[in-house]
Amino acid sequence: MHQQPLSFVLSFVAMTVLSACSLAPDYQQPSAQIPAQYDRQSDDTKSASAAPLHWQQLTQDSNLLAMIDEVRAQNRTIEQARLSLKQLAVAVAGADAARLPTLQASASQSRQRLPADLSGTGTSRVAEQNTLNVGFSAFELDLFGAASNAALAATERFYAGEASFRATELTIVSSLVSQYLTTQLHQQQLQLAARTTQSLQERMLLSRQRASLGLDNELVLAQNERELAASQVSLEQAKQAVAQDEHALALLLRRPLTSAEQAQLASGISPLASVAAGLPADLLIQRPDIMAAEHQLKASHANIGVARAAYFPSIRLTANAGRASADLSNLFSSGSSSWSFVPSVNLPLWDFGARDANLATTELERDVAVSTYQQRIETAFREVADSLSALAYGKTQLQAAQDQHSQALHALQLTQQREAAGLDSAIARLDAQRSWYTAASQQLQLDAQLQLARLSLFKALGGEPFAASTDDR
Repeated sequence: MHQQPLSFVLSFVAMTVLSACSLAPDYQQPSAQIPAQYDRQSDDTKSASAAPLHWQQLTQDSNLLAMIDEVRAQNRTIEQARLSLKQLAVAVAGADAARLPTLQASASQSRQRLPADLSGTGTSRVAEQNTLNVGFSAFELDLFGAASNAALAATERFYAGEASFRATELTIVSSLVSQYLTTQLHQQQLQLAARTTQSLQERMLLSRQRASLGLDNELVLAQNERELAASQVSLEQAKQAVAQDEHALALLLRRPLTSAEQAQLASGISPLASVAAGLPADLLIQRPDIMAAEHQLKASHANIGVARAAYFPSIRLTANAGRASADLSNLFSSGSSSWSFVPSVNLPLWDFGARDANLATTELERDVAVSTYQQRIETAFREVADSLSALAYGKTQLQAAQDQHSQALHALQLTQQREAAGLDSAIARLDAQRSWYTAASQQLQLDAQLQLARLSLFKALGGEPFAASTDDR
């Protein structure tokens, strides 16, 4: 029978936890001032699949995909974001646990000598008390939702942390892909710079021979020397750019590049798949930074509920049930059961404005969260619009550069044929070859810019989350 009072108290606590009212304001998603459609859609985005792309679909470069997996597993920033997410998960568990009483067991023994005038028997004696109890102390009933709103705020912060982790992964991996494409571009430009320098060296040799025969004057010779010197400077700059690119990749990977990876980087620019832009409204559920901002906004609403609950009385319960006896040997004897139930009510009267300041702070935090959420949406829309413009104009520019490259190649082939027939000199062929190198370099530059624009659009749309690994859960 001694367990019935404690069982009743625990049942009462459980009903109170489940039926607690909430003083938090009702959440309403702030309006998003974005158009229903994007103004510009290039042929590149219109031809893309409507289904969202994953990284494995964005590129077929196995070397790049392997680097992505490696960076996700080893990057310091991603590791820190993952640990921060685990901290938020622990905070959720702690906030949920705070809604329930902490059961504790206690055992004590006390001995006290009572003088004759206090003993009640007229003679001095030694009083002994032995107790063994199970219960909880000063548990506050969540009548006004302070604990439940605190748990809700912790949960929303965890969801915000999940979205922020996705955003961190997206940023780091996008940086890797961007650096990878840039390295490929610089490798191709290095090869063109080397071939251009070799062509100018051949032309310089012919020019000197012609000058010795009186066929070229000193001005022509000086111009050729100047062009060769400028080409040699460009060649050294291209070598420096490639070296810096490889250092940047090594920093992201936390190791030097292998010879196989360097060879793959020098083989050409890896094409990325076309990305469908979708609708502006899709950003609200795809962009991880927008999702994080909205969860932070929901957490701020819950914090207002916590601050409002401080204006109302708090009821705390202390309850214990167990055994008590003056003789340790009789502690578990019949009739030695004991229990206690001590409720208390605290009514706030005057705190010199502390609660008002706390409530005002939480409301201002809510207003800041609303502004942040709306700003994230506006930024996302601008980034998508910029990426779409880059794709639209980049596609047109690349087509023009490809036409120019084809014409330069055709001119080179004609010059080679005329040289073979004795109708043109070797210098004419070298001039045509140099023009072809220039056109090829421009085409490479615009091709890389198009791939980077696709990457930018993929990132601006929020990408697709990676499959969760064991460490991510």
